[in-house]
Amino acid sequence: MLEDGYLLFTDLKDNNNQFKVITEDGKLIKGWGKFDPGPDEFGCLGFLDYQSPHLVIADAGKHRIHVFEKLQNYKLKKIGEVLAWELSSHIKIYGKNVLLCGYIYCSTHKFALCSRLKTNCGQENRHYQS
Repeated sequence: MLEDGYLLFTDLKDNNNQFKVITEDGKLIKGWGKFDPGPDEFGCLGFLDYQSPHLVIADAGKHRIHVFEKLQNYKLKKIGEVLAWELSSHIKIYGKNVLLCGYIYCSTHKFALCSRLKTNCGQENRHYQS
């Protein structure tokens, strides 16, 4: 939910695979994105989190976490993206970090991955468990 009470969500049934802002009664305020393989397009949007002014969205089709900064009038500025091969749960913004969990597979082990990423896409810190 945004500061003004509007809802932000990924619309998986939309042919353009957009994320949208709507009012409580369902009126569309703004939609972003396009389903396509291009650099500023999406593959298959899923989990998202918003903590003003940052928005993070998981894109399973492109194996990425997209990081945006919300500007005035519902405009977004992409400030980075992070490779995320297999996300196993929701993503969460905590302070200036993005928290996520997933799995890494190799021929002999399956590793759980908990990762903390800076929202400015700077330093990346990872914690691995087998």
